[in-house]
Amino acid sequence: MRALIALLTLALLAGCGQEFDAPDHGYGPGYDFAFADGTRFRNDPPGTAFTEAQAEHHVAEAYREVEACAQIYAPGPLVVAVPNGTLDGHGGMTYPHDALIVVTDNSAQDAWDLIDGHSLSVLRHEMIHHLLGASGFPDDANAGHRSPLFLACSGEPGVLG
Repeated sequence: MRALIALLTLALLAGCGQEFDAPDHGYGPGYDFAFADGTRFRNDPPGTAFTEAQAEHHVAEAYREVEACAQIYAPGPLVVAVPNGTLDGHGGMTYPHDALIVVTDNSAQDAWDLIDGHSLSVLRHEMIHHLLGASGFPDDANAGHRSPLFLACSGEPGVLG
């Protein structure tokens, strides 16, 4: 019996340390707050520490506005706010087929920023990627920012053509 337990333990441990290409991309499925539209938010300490009301405003309300602007409606993504500087100089990343958006602290808070009279938002930009992915927009065109929705709904220009 001990031999069987030892063998099973070894079999289980053999998988430890492997990298898995899971839909959470190493961020895990957990969240701090969930909203009616399916949008979920998680603070990733020592990063942004939103209260539920702040997450509702900065993330869920912004998502609903982007949906309305794009006229694409899909269950909201999991948005994870990570410390500034952890995304190799990027403000955010989207995994559109996995409903995951990862943004830095500053980007998590920029959904309502006005720069030169225009709303410019990394978070809203990443939400466009999510919605385009959910709508069946071609992956290469989404990754290449070839939709007018990037400028229209996030203030950040896409590369049309």
